[in-house]
Formats: sequence, C-alpha cells, structure tokens
Amino acid sequence: MVPIAYMMWKEFRQVFRDPAMLRIIFFIPIIQLLVFAYAMTTDLKNVRVSIYDADRSRASRDLTASFTASDLFVPGPPAESPDRLRDLLRTGRTDITLLIPRGWGADLAQGRTARLGLQIDGKNSSLAGR
Repeated sequence: MVPIAYMMWKEFRQVFRDPAMLRIIFFIPIIQLLVFAYAMTTDLKNVRVSIYDADRSRASRDLTASFTASDLFVPGPPAESPDRLRDLLRTGRTDITLLIPRGWGADLAQGRTARLGLQIDGKNSSLAGR
C-alpha cells in the first residue's frame, strides 16, 4: 500500500508543478461543460402520435383531441387497424402509437379500469426515457 501512496503523491506533485497541465485539467472540462450544456436540449417537441380509435365514443374523441391539441404532439399518419399501428411504429413513420379499444368510454363512465394500448419507439432515447 505504501508504494502506491508514494506513486500517487509523486504524480500529484508532477501534475500541479506543470502550468499547462493545470489548464488542461481544470479549464478544458469547464469549457466543455458550458458548451455542451447550451448545445444539448432535452425538450421534446413534434412527437408524432398515431391513434387507432376502435371505441369512437365521446371520451375517446376527447382523449384524441387532447393529444393533438398539445404542443408536444403532432398527428402522425392515420391508422385504420391495430396492425397498421404496428407497421407505422416499425417503419419509423410515427413515434408513439395509441390504441383505444372498444368499450373504453363505457368502462371509463362506469368507473371501471379503462385500459389503453400505448407503444413508444425505443430508438429515440430522449422520448422513450420519459
């Protein structure tokens, strides 16, 4: 253990003795932090969402309208079937698919658990991680 401590002490003295090395160690990471902080954004905008509404109830239309009224989401290609939703997601033409099954509005109105199908494209890591 003593030889390792001696070696570390020697290296620290060597690094702090050289002014160029001090600039590299302290200033370059600070500059990188400032540049990358302004260059990177985690804001999500214009996320394409494709919706298949098998229920066609007032509640499902309200849900669809709330998705498309948001600044976060934009309407993706229309889907006529659940299979079409899968194809749109697989080919990258949409980022999120939402499947509203038959009876969803009735379940919601009666206070039962109303299930939805939601798939998110995992290739977009900032979208999938939220």
